[in-house]
Amino acid sequence: MRRSLLVVTLISAVVLSLMGQTDDASTSDATHISGRTLFPDDVASLAIQSSSAIVTLQRNLEDAMEAIGWEAYRDDLGIALSGAVSGTSIDSISTSAGASVGFDIDLIPQLRLTSDLGATFRDPVPSAGYDIIDGTVGIEFTPLADTSGNERDELEVAIAEYAISNEIREQSFSAIVQLFDAVRAASQIALLESDLDLAERHQMSVIALRDRDRATDAQVEAANDAVRTADQARRRGAFDLTLELNTLGTELGVPVVADQLPALKELGLADAVTMAEGVTNTLDEELLVLESDSVMEAWFALSGELVDTDDARVFDPSAFSLTASVGSSLTQASEGASPEITDPLFSLSFQLSMNGSNFDHERVTRAEEDVAQAELALDAATRAASLALQSALLDLEIAVENASAEERDVTIAEQDLREAEFLLGRGELTQLAYDETAVALEAARLERDLSRLAVVQQLYLIELIQF
Repeated sequence: MRRSLLVVTLISAVVLSLMGQTDDASTSDATHISGRTLFPDDVASLAIQSSSAIVTLQRNLEDAMEAIGWEAYRDDLGIALSGAVSGTSIDSISTSAGASVGFDIDLIPQLRLTSDLGATFRDPVPSAGYDIIDGTVGIEFTPLADTSGNERDELEVAIAEYAISNEIREQSFSAIVQLFDAVRAASQIALLESDLDLAERHQMSVIALRDRDRATDAQVEAANDAVRTADQARRRGAFDLTLELNTLGTELGVPVVADQLPALKELGLADAVTMAEGVTNTLDEELLVLESDSVMEAWFALSGELVDTDDARVFDPSAFSLTASVGSSLTQASEGASPEITDPLFSLSFQLSMNGSNFDHERVTRAEEDVAQAELALDAATRAASLALQSALLDLEIAVENASAEERDVTIAEQDLREAEFLLGRGELTQLAYDETAVALEAARLERDLSRLAVVQQLYLIELIQF
């Protein structure tokens, strides 16, 4: 499982680097996208650039990394400046100013280094004198201190990194699926218009036959219904395309028009079945399960509980501490006297707290129970992820089978068109009947390409999970 986390961390580092390069170019990409054909890689990149969720996650990662970098010591350093003017009358005014610098740094969880350096100026000098500069350096030893602080901070960084990489995968796949939905809608417009044209021609033919008493009013009414249905389907198809384009534009953060959609033949659909066979033969199913979203979340939760278990103590960490310090000062005893360095002052103290709040014999037991629950959750998430992967592979297998079946339908439709062309040449078939056969072939080819598109979409899903 640690190997899995390392893979995710490395991927996240690469992704963050790439995003840093693309952020500056995002405005330029949005400006020059107009009129350009959008392919899956294009929409994935645009979706990532326009995602506010990824920006928020990046900020969370930056905050988490501050806890393990040099920025963590910045808050341990404090500087204070002070000044005052006082007196009982205008002739007896005294002034003072001071500055102090201090820090409080954990060298290791059990050992803390403290320091305080102060400087003071007073005019006039008090009769008792004053310390011009004084400083103290101390070490505080807490044997029972929490030693898991760094592990917890590193875990937070790993969680933030994974959240970004996972969001990028989700945004990419969502944008690609939306592009495919728009391509599906656009690819059916021509077929719907052909269906309407055939329905109108058939309607005119039936009306002509009725005028010669060779067709009934019921047949004419049926032809009228067919035209109305075809027209409704065409209008619905056009509106559905508008909706898909609007959804795609919203997801990408830029407007998209139908001319920017790739044609089905531009998506490399002919090799979809071969690609699917290659993916299934080289797929590392175990790794995919371990790096799935639900398993990683459960693993992070278990890691957090393990860290808490390491920190669990019957005695509170603050129950016992030992402190040692040494300090000295530069003192001016009176007005006009030379400043002198005082002898160092050493001190050693300890604290032992013996009240009931410092003891909890159930703290370790509860932590172990939480770990056991987290392990059960991880096992359940692993089983669920395995089933989800098997479902995705089954969907891919079904999509491949459907594509093969649609290919056979195209072969049959092509044979039907050749026969219709032969009969048309002999005058045994009307032009309308021949055109209907041609449209049937067009429909079969469209269904074949759409089934191949379903294979490609499933391949993108598995690829995004894997990488």
